[in-house]
Amino acid sequence: MATATANSALNYARENQQRFLSELKDLLRIPSVSTEPERKQDVRRAAEVVADDLKRIGFGNVEVVPTQGHPLVYGEWLHAAGKPTVLCYAHYDVQPAEPLDEWTSPPCEPTERNQNLYARGAVDDKGQLWMQLKAFESLMKSGGGKLPINVKVLIEGEEEVGGESIEAYVRQQKDKLKADFALVTDTELFAPDLHKTRIAALLEHYPFANDKTLAYFRTRLVQAPADVAFGLDYVLRHAQRRDQQEACLAALRFKTDVLWAQLDALHHAYVTPALIPPGAFVPEDMR
Repeated sequence: MATATANSALNYARENQQRFLSELKDLLRIPSVSTEPERKQDVRRAAEVVADDLKRIGFGNVEVVPTQGHPLVYGEWLHAAGKPTVLCYAHYDVQPAEPLDEWTSPPCEPTERNQNLYARGAVDDKGQLWMQLKAFESLMKSGGGKLPINVKVLIEGEEEVGGESIEAYVRQQKDKLKADFALVTDTELFAPDLHKTRIAALLEHYPFANDKTLAYFRTRLVQAPADVAFGLDYVLRHAQRRDQQEACLAALRFKTDVLWAQLDALHHAYVTPALIPPGAFVPEDMR
């Protein structure tokens, strides 16, 4: 049944690919730069485009939620009785496009080159956002107006300026947003060679990068996929009960806490208040 549902949805997506792409280009043309006050109406316009599409697809209780800053967009489809509920996140705001002279084509005029789509926000995060919505549409239109599980969607317009409004909303609306798991669609697109490309680019463009400083990351090119495969296999084989699954989640939360602590330490040392510990690396511009 799951395979048949997926195949039907994929067929619908292929048949509507050009329309999906055209819709994405329309969204990309909106300069929803959340850091620039003069773009406030553009940011709201982008929110309304997202909300209108959720309504058209078949989501209910769709809202453009006012905040102290830029609006949130909420929608839900909760008609899969007995099935889990996912809370999906994305953002529709973008960063400024400057410096403009480094763009090959205008940042708000989507351009196809080399089988890629170039525009401000195409991969952070309007492209991923639109793929999420089009996946919902494909599942619903090919599945008799139904989704295989319950879905709540929360999309923000302040990710590029700190996300204060969504943080407050989540605290205030815990019951409304309650879900079995969350799906964050603000990640890199599928690109298995991305880290290899990034390492090469770092070596070419940044004087602080060398084979010694990047040695660890080179090992991850091979080791990371093996770690992921091992972790997934372990969870599937050993986390059969709810308490075992909760233990796996606790371990993952601990790991992310450690990573955040490391990031906080780096920010404290090199950004604000810029107190570099004795013996630590000192960039040339901070010497």
